[in-house]
Amino acid sequence: MMRQRSLTVFVVFFSLLFLKVATGNCEQNLQERLNDYFVQLDADFAKVADAGAVRSTSLRPAERLFVREMRKNQAYTIFLRTNSKGVVISEVVRGEKVERPMRSVSDQRWFQVVSKKNEAYYSLIKDTDRGRYYLLWTRPILKRGDRFVGAVAVKIDLWDSFYEFSNSMYVPFLVKLGRKSLFSHKWENGLIGAEKPLTIQGIDRISVIYIQEKKQPSTVAQKDTAVTAAPVAASTVQNKEPPKTSKKKGGGGLLVFLLVLLFGGIGIASFMLVAWMRRRALLKRIDEDDPLL
Repeated sequence: MMRQRSLTVFVVFFSLLFLKVATGNCEQNLQERLNDYFVQLDADFAKVADAGAVRSTSLRPAERLFVREMRKNQAYTIFLRTNSKGVVISEVVRGEKVERPMRSVSDQRWFQVVSKKNEAYYSLIKDTDRGRYYLLWTRPILKRGDRFVGAVAVKIDLWDSFYEFSNSMYVPFLVKLGRKSLFSHKWENGLIGAEKPLTIQGIDRISVIYIQEKKQPSTVAQKDTAVTAAPVAASTVQNKEPPKTSKKKGGGGLLVFLLVLLFGGIGIASFMLVAWMRRRALLKRIDEDDPLL
């Protein structure tokens, strides 16, 4: 039983130690981890744009690919695929049926840059009706010889992307877009921390503030320490005294027991001696009164 308790305490201790180290790691690398998250998101999108299904003349394989990517990442909101002339031949919106609207986006800046330079284009757009911000990332669809055959675009909900990232985080943090607070994770008004810039494709000014300490922590801590110091010391002294008292009580009880035992033995011996003397006297008296003697 004792070995089982010791093992349980050991496991709990090292679990707490591991949690503390992991939390410290998150605090130190939060800025870097956020940047890496969006770099990986862009790398995944690049794989989609370079997939054989997207370069195919058939529309259905690419549309199935877009749906699968949306299931993998909740931040993806819309996928668009155009032909070389800027006509949208496939549109996949989360939670809706696949459409083939055949509308032209050739006059939009993102298509003009992608089609002319054969390079990726990143921008930030705002939905004024919903008050949401979206990343618009676009890439060219190229065939052999870097021949431009169309473009693929993805619309990423910025708030949802930070929410997905925060699912694996314990540390409170606040994301700011310019001066605007965009997303908070376990953040409270009394928390303060260092503000670090983020590097996210398509956004000029975005930063993260992660928790370091609370306001006026040292004063409160010192007061609490001063108030509790005396009781702790007093309890230490009190804890030292009882063993002496308990020893005295234990010694006194043993002494009383020995005295009772001693007096009891003396009493019993005295009683036996008196009885023996009386019996001897009785026998002597009987012998003296016996007429046969």
